[in-house]
Amino acid sequence: MKKIRIKYALILSLTLTILSTWAILFWLNDDTPTYDSSSIVQSIEQISELSLVQYNYTTVIGLKQSKSLGNASIPFTEKSFLATFDGQIKAGVVLTPDIFESASKDNKSIKLTLPKAQINSHSIDEHSLIVYDQSRNIINQIKIEDYNNAIVEEKANMEARALESGIIKQADERAALLIENMLRDMGYENIEIVFAAA
Repeated sequence: MKKIRIKYALILSLTLTILSTWAILFWLNDDTPTYDSSSIVQSIEQISELSLVQYNYTTVIGLKQSKSLGNASIPFTEKSFLATFDGQIKAGVVLTPDIFESASKDNKSIKLTLPKAQINSHSIDEHSLIVYDQSRNIINQIKIEDYNNAIVEEKANMEARALESGIIKQADERAALLIENMLRDMGYENIEIVFAAA
């Protein structure tokens, strides 16, 4: 009986010693953050293309075209269609590790130069394409290329409109805010973010 008690006492003593040692080491551990470029790179190098602003639209495309002979249109050869589709334009900043490696750092201060935002992607919802009117001319039939060409031209028009609406400026502002918050979470207090010349 005594042997069992001694055995349990030894196990308890050993356990308490281990726990006490662990607690002392944990308490003595220095939690001061380190400020180096490698930790910055590791935290965001997985995000190479940061989309920050989304421009949604619905637009109308149309075509009216006849076969011609010289400058004259040939009667009864007109083809036409009228359709709508939804699109989505995303703008953001392309981030690379060298941006953070070349950052000017001093203890809790950092100056970072980001590239200007740009249009990252422009996609259309193929299921949203609705054709409202389409000619059935046997002589001059509508082809897939007619729709594709109209869509390509309209996408260019919509990108121009998105740029006019200030999508790039909004993406720059969002990028600066997001990166600043991330750097503050990493322990930086004095943060300066500038954008490279376009």
